[in-house]
Amino acid sequence: MAIPMGPAGVAHAWNAWFGRAVLGFGLPLLVASTLFPGTASPQAPEALEDVVVIGQRAPGIDSLTSPTPVEVIGGTALEAYGGESTESNLARTLPSYNLNREPISDEASIVRPASLRGLPPDSMLVLVNSKRRHRSSVITVSSATAPGSHGPDLAAIPGIAIERIEVLRDAASAQYGSDAVAGVLNFVLKQRPDARVAETRWGRTYAGDGNRWTLAGHAGVQLAEQGFVALSLERSHQAPSSRSVQHAGARELAAAGNAWINDPDYGYIDHPFAQPWGTPESRGNWKTMVNAALPLNAATEIYGFGNLHRRAVENGFFFRNPARRGGVFSLGDEVLLADLSTDPSPAGCRSGLTPDSGDWSSHVAAIRRYVEDNPDCYWIGTQFPGGFTPRFGGDVEDVSYHAGVRGTLPVDAPLLSGWDWDLSAGLGEHSVDFFMERTINPQLLALGRELPTSYRVGGWRERDWIVEGSVVGRLNVGTAWPLTMALGTEVRNERFEVVAGDANSTFVDTRPGGLREQGFGIGTNGFPGFQKRTAGAASRTARGLWLDLSADLSDDLFVHGALRHERHGSIGDTTDGKVAARYDLSDALAIRASVGSAFRAPTVGQASIEKVTTQFIPDLGDLIDIATLSVDNPIATLKGAKPLAPERARSVNAGVVARVAGFTVTLDGYQIRLRDRIALTSEFGLSEGDRATLRAQGIADADAYARVKFLTNDFATTTRGLDVGAERWISHGNDSATRLHAVVNWNETRVDGTSTLLSAGQILAAERGVPRWRGTLGASHERGRLALSGRLRLYGPFTSIYYAFDLASAQEVDAHALLDAEVAVRITDGLTLAIGAENLFDTYPPRTGERDGASVGLPYLRRSPFGFDGGYYYARLRWER
Repeated sequence: MAIPMGPAGVAHAWNAWFGRAVLGFGLPLLVASTLFPGTASPQAPEALEDVVVIGQRAPGIDSLTSPTPVEVIGGTALEAYGGESTESNLARTLPSYNLNREPISDEASIVRPASLRGLPPDSMLVLVNSKRRHRSSVITVSSATAPGSHGPDLAAIPGIAIERIEVLRDAASAQYGSDAVAGVLNFVLKQRPDARVAETRWGRTYAGDGNRWTLAGHAGVQLAEQGFVALSLERSHQAPSSRSVQHAGARELAAAGNAWINDPDYGYIDHPFAQPWGTPESRGNWKTMVNAALPLNAATEIYGFGNLHRRAVENGFFFRNPARRGGVFSLGDEVLLADLSTDPSPAGCRSGLTPDSGDWSSHVAAIRRYVEDNPDCYWIGTQFPGGFTPRFGGDVEDVSYHAGVRGTLPVDAPLLSGWDWDLSAGLGEHSVDFFMERTINPQLLALGRELPTSYRVGGWRERDWIVEGSVVGRLNVGTAWPLTMALGTEVRNERFEVVAGDANSTFVDTRPGGLREQGFGIGTNGFPGFQKRTAGAASRTARGLWLDLSADLSDDLFVHGALRHERHGSIGDTTDGKVAARYDLSDALAIRASVGSAFRAPTVGQASIEKVTTQFIPDLGDLIDIATLSVDNPIATLKGAKPLAPERARSVNAGVVARVAGFTVTLDGYQIRLRDRIALTSEFGLSEGDRATLRAQGIADADAYARVKFLTNDFATTTRGLDVGAERWISHGNDSATRLHAVVNWNETRVDGTSTLLSAGQILAAERGVPRWRGTLGASHERGRLALSGRLRLYGPFTSIYYAFDLASAQEVDAHALLDAEVAVRITDGLTLAIGAENLFDTYPPRTGERDGASVGLPYLRRSPFGFDGGYYYARLRWER
């Protein structure tokens, strides 16, 4: 149920929902906290006072004494409830982190784009054990909320391996380098040598689909006296879900007498609805993580960690109507027939038959009569009389290794007596191999009339390596206040490769009068194979030097500063700085602030990407092929493409930390001014003159695209927001405790200036594509063997755009609230059974209009921060010691 948060229409809907929420969630916890009032527990597990290692390098700083906002999320909190992956659990826990489900969005359905503080995924840096993690190979060209972004793949990290996640909500390029514009996520891995954990969970949606199961285990082993090896394994499977209604075209065909549409034995479309909308299938999902350290002597140890992950993700594409799909069944207002003679001609099989007919039997009979009279002519509907719905997916592999040696310099070392040092190297690789099923390359008719329906259409590879060294320690400068100094250097390289598709996925009939000239589509329909001319690899090396200083200038004032210089090959040099401070007004109140610059270098992949996607255009009421081109593609150059430049940012944060009535409260405001943002342009049509120029340059696919677009540094934005957090642990005695917590994020992005290359719909998506505010209100109570938990997820208003280049497809969405609840029972010491529900009251986003989605079988908004699968229930059995 949608809950209107504005002044109008509140009373009835809110009161009805709130009554159920109190009964199902608030009442048990309220009773528990009032019957057992207790006091705040200073040693409550996973409280905010965890010592952190992110954001500064001075020892002894925790999330409450940090001069910049840091949130610590414990591994147990991440594994609570029934979330499908680390990234989805993080999105439910941290309101400033948004993760959308993007169905039928090509690669964006394989690696889901996430945003921190409303900025794109590649504006967020990810660390593991404080070491930079490689980015994914996926560039989310087809995402509406993060078009062209090249971020990480957090789904590769097993949740059971995580001790905690430290979230630095501040620009940090001066400390960590490129990408740290919106903030930094540091995944700290478990390292206890005596830890043993095993877990299994199962769940499904209220609608009876989307089954998901997970098996996971973690074990630590002691090495020598002080060393350890920690191994984590996870195996899972996600079955698809569907919330489709019948595609309007399929409905019309069935009404006109096309019996194939409703024939369950016809295997080229989905049944009972021709086009699926829902959660993709994720199969063969394996995740492993190893973390280890071994002391060599009292002052030195070697360490390492790494992961291996594989999964296959598959979902459906748009239904191809056997009457109207251009380049396959039709050409303009005429049925498209292939001239397969030895001397073909574009006019050889022009039948004059129209593709739309209210009587399917008569329509097919007319085509067959024409083909019988012209045996060199062929209609693809002979093989696909009910059309087809392509299946698209990717085989993902992620592997990383990081190893190093660290220690403490001897006390008699000159200048750096007792300083800590660290030398390490890491390598990370991410690959995705795309495949298509239930689709065709019409050009293959030149080789035979029976078209293959399975293709390997190519892939992307990302390979990043880094070598770094640092020292940190107290510097004796003869002052009354201790100065902590850290300095270091790093060299890192990123390599992006495009792998060509198989021969069938890229084949083009280039004969004079052949299938290309006859108007048939080029390449695999829906996702053409990557051509050999676009395949290949490119790389770039960056080198950096950094300096970090911090000091307690008094008992109440802590100051921190950082400076970093990097050289990014042909991109150029950049120097970024940051200053932060914290002042304790009293034992219960402190203020903190920071100001700094940040940058993000365009990735090698963003400069190299080329692909074609099929999109339903509401204004046209049809599907068209749209090409995303590299900036040096002749077609893109013709339309004004230029080499990509770095994005640059200025960031300001200010906030307070307080202890009030037993609660720990943080409040932080921020502003990020980001200029030269990289985004996809609007879509450009090609004139006949453009096509002729390109054909003269040898560009074989100049006639294949209805529209083209490319990445560009096109606009500037200002993002302002506020993060509020509060937490309290209450100990009741008698083995009983209650935790209350609330986190709220308000975020607003304004586009300050653009060129003419961005559409109004893209600007609206940048400003309103994610909720204006989000909140998580939670409570948990433990007594003896019983634990109750509840979490209220609040999503503020946002604008959902079905198609980012069509402003008319925008739909304003009111605020929504979703409730999660769980009951856990400790069966024996170490063994716990939990049952629960996410989205307990089965809330769905608003329905969409016929123009913007329902006509292609989608009854709900295409893009929603909480999806459109509805309620989900689960059970979890966990053993731990």
